[in-house]
Parts: sequence; structure tokens; C-alpha cells
Amino acid sequence: MLETSKDVLFIVLALCALWLTVFSCWLLYYCIKILRDASKVIDSIQDRLRGIEEAVHMVKEKIENASSSMRVVVESAAMVVKYVLNRRAKKAESEDAQDDPFGMDEEPEAPRPKQPRKKSF
Repeated sequence: MLETSKDVLFIVLALCALWLTVFSCWLLYYCIKILRDASKVIDSIQDRLRGIEEAVHMVKEKIENASSSMRVVVESAAMVVKYVLNRRAKKAESEDAQDDPFGMDEEPEAPRPKQPRKKSF
């Protein structure tokens, strides 16, 4: 079987090729495994980002809905405040009228012109 040194060289070269093949297969297996794990991590991150995006979108919609309903609440509160102020003014006038029953000391107030509301954004 081993007649010459050339035969030993061929056997050594065959063993080296075998070990190189085994090492290459092992390296390829672990590279594929690492890439698969990286793909899973990327998918997980994408799912979390989608969840965050949906949450932000939901919060944005709720804020928009709340701002539209807050406008109605603010206008209602302004009307209530105006009503209370008018009641206080009438009450103060009635107390003044008791002091001066004929209203001779004061001039009648001219009606104020209505001013358009300013829109706020």
C-alpha cells in the first residue's frame, strides 16, 4: 500500500481535504444558525415597532377626539361663566336700584357690538 513517499503524500493530502471539508461544513452550519437567529431578532424588533406605531396612532386619535370634545366643554363653561357674571351684574343693579329706585344717577348702557371669535389651532 505505501510503496513510495508519494503514496504517503496522497494519503496526507486526502486527510487534509477531509478535515477541510468537515471544518467547512461545521462553519457553514454555524453561519446559517447565526443568520437564522438574526432573522428571528429582526422579526421580533419589527413586531415591537409595529406595536409602538399602533399605540402612537391610537394615542394620536384619542387626543384628536378629546380636543374636539374639549372645545364643546370650554364653550359650555364660557356660557356658564357669562351667565353667572350677568346674574351678579343684575343683582348688583338691583341693589343699586334699591338705593336709587328711579335710576336717575346712571346713564343706560349702549349695547356692545358682537365681535367675531378668533379660531385657535
